[in-house]
Amino acid sequence: MTYKRAADPRVKVALVGKGLTFDSGGLNIKASENMRTMKGDKAGACTLLGVMRTLPKLNLQIEVHALIGAVENMPSGSSYKPDDIIRAYNGKTIEIDNTDAEGRVTMADILSFASGFGARTILEWLSTL
Repeated sequence: MTYKRAADPRVKVALVGKGLTFDSGGLNIKASENMRTMKGDKAGACTLLGVMRTLPKLNLQIEVHALIGAVENMPSGSSYKPDDIIRAYNGKTIEIDNTDAEGRVTMADILSFASGFGARTILEWLSTL
């Protein structure tokens, strides 16, 4: 999502938020007492939606790009497995040693993607990693 009020904004910012719709821990399943709070893994994304809805009301002369890394971490036949090596958005490889790493993998990709917007600042908050 993009907010751009001025033709030539003084400030260009990228906001990044993690949006895990549910985090079971993947194949390395979390303990049941920890599952109940996993809906909070989407707090960063939800906050960004609120920020982007508020910006037009503030009439700030800035440009803001809101980037949400949305994913679900549930076991399936295509799930990452321990010892898999995956390629991140920026081309670097990541070895999966625990399938509860989806938040870190998602944030690595979305931060790398955000760096291509030419923003002076990239802000991320509320992620539990």
